[in-house]
Amino acid sequence: MPKSQLLKKLLIIAQIILLGFIGMWSMNHLHWIFDLLSNFLFQFAISLTIVGALWLVLRHWLNGTVCMIVGIGLTILCMSKGNTHDPAAEVKLTLSSINVLSENFDSAAFLSYVETHDPDLVYILECTPFWKSVADGALSSEYPYHAAQPQWDNFGIAIYSKLPLVDTEIFDFTDSYFPIISTTIELDEKEIRLFGTHYENPMGSRESRVRNYQIDQSIKYLKDRNESILFFGDFNMTPYSYKYEEIIDELGIYDSRARWRLAPSWPTFFWPLGIPIDHCFVSPDIQVVERNVAGDVGSDHRPLTVKLSW
Repeated sequence: MPKSQLLKKLLIIAQIILLGFIGMWSMNHLHWIFDLLSNFLFQFAISLTIVGALWLVLRHWLNGTVCMIVGIGLTILCMSKGNTHDPAAEVKLTLSSINVLSENFDSAAFLSYVETHDPDLVYILECTPFWKSVADGALSSEYPYHAAQPQWDNFGIAIYSKLPLVDTEIFDFTDSYFPIISTTIELDEKEIRLFGTHYENPMGSRESRVRNYQIDQSIKYLKDRNESILFFGDFNMTPYSYKYEEIIDELGIYDSRARWRLAPSWPTFFWPLGIPIDHCFVSPDIQVVERNVAGDVGSDHRPLTVKLSW
């Protein structure tokens, strides 16, 4: 078989598969597998654009044009998720959300990150008793206000703060092992509700239902509160999921991610599959000055740091 014929067959197969995946994304509210695949919409879009370019090289104008239009259009859609930042604004609050990975023991990298970024709030995900002892020993003097529920699984959490934490609750909407932290801080006469999460990984039908239930209950808990909101953590969900849109629409908050930046937070070990699943949503009255997803703390997640003003 001539090489050109083989390439055409491979391109046809790739085009059909990619368009099928993109079709599933457009219906991601119908089935958990569609929603799971939608997390990789950006990768599908880039791949389809490459397929389109190869079709054009082979002078197959119709296939090439269709693939290029769909691929480039979806790439722009993925990159346009987010909002504008105001780098000139005065930074009043800095939050770091750090998934340390429960099986990771590189405390030096974690402490170096905290020292470098010097946040006012440190939110630790996958906080085991080991990580709580590290944080208690190294952070307590500078972060005297804290709350934690360490666990030996992947869902322990903790928050360490330079500011007093008020009305602090740790609870679980599922009555199982997915704790959530809700607390408030007051700064410059502004009261802010902090809501830290780590939702279930939707790698199956049951797990997807649990994550969706957690999101629904979080929305119900936060909706109609007469206070500013910071809603952050590992959502196990990208901006291409219908649940992401529900959070924004129902709560009237916005994603702190800058428009035209992908900012993948997971996985650290294979960048071509990088997806943004760690988020920080903020109320409209809070301005994002800077958002950074970078650094290595020995985890499979990159830490997220957000600088805020108002």
